Amino acid sequence: NLTLPPLRERRDEIPALVQRFVREFAVENGKSVPSVAPGTMDKLCRARWQGNIRELRNCIESMIVLCTGDTIDDSLLPPGFDAGAASMTEIPQSVPAAEDEPSGMEIRSAEIQLIERALEKCGGNRTKAAQMLGISRRTLQRKISAKSS
Repeated sequence: NLTLPPLRERRDEIPALVQRFVREFAVENGKSVPSVAPGTMDKLCRARWQGNIRELRNCIESMIVLCTGDTIDDSLLPPGFDAGAASMTEIPQSVPAAEDEPSGMEIRSAEIQLIERALEKCGGNRTKAAQMLGISRRTLQRKISAKSS
């Protein structure tokens, strides 16, 4: 048997894994390879990663799919991302509006957009979309059902 410590005990390996996944998913999505903002890399290194490398991989894949520029930053981190030492104490119900938006974007609306993009990217395959989003298929199904209601 080979015993491998959890990723949270091998934090020094995270930057190399992040760079590998960034390259892999940028190529897979036909994008130029973006850089990772230093603060974002720090947050990725401090995260608990309960799901180990698979969770990190899914997080980076989701960030690449959403990335429209040449840098991956905190704005692309999945909703509810917890960097370990810094836990969220208050979850906002909306985000500030961009200059060209009439009002703040509701979190539910942003979540729906993210789910739709993941489903589109995965050709409608809900299992793959759930993996990309870092949630269970059942959770994805529940969110899709709530959207329809």
